[in-house]
Amino acid sequence: MVLIGIGWVSLGQALGQAPASSDGAALLKRLEAASAAGNAESAFRLGELYRVGQSGVTHDLRRAIQYYRQAVWLGNHPGAMNTLGILYEQGVG
Repeated sequence: MVLIGIGWVSLGQALGQAPASSDGAALLKRLEAASAAGNAESAFRLGELYRVGQSGVTHDLRRAIQYYRQAVWLGNHPGAMNTLGILYEQGVG
């Protein structure tokens, strides 16, 4: 859990976003921009948001899988690879 928190703080700092921000729309916009610019970690975080359905994002597994695949394609993101493997094993995607 601590590593996840550190990851969010690091990502928040990199994107100029305070980690405690409750503005889900602004966070989503920043993550989408960073993902479109080639940031694999942002694509992975978007996948997480859509998979879980948090920060004002509606649960959408199809979209989550798209972002996980993008994270793998952009930077061989291990978290995205792991999550995709689990989803595929469960018959999702």
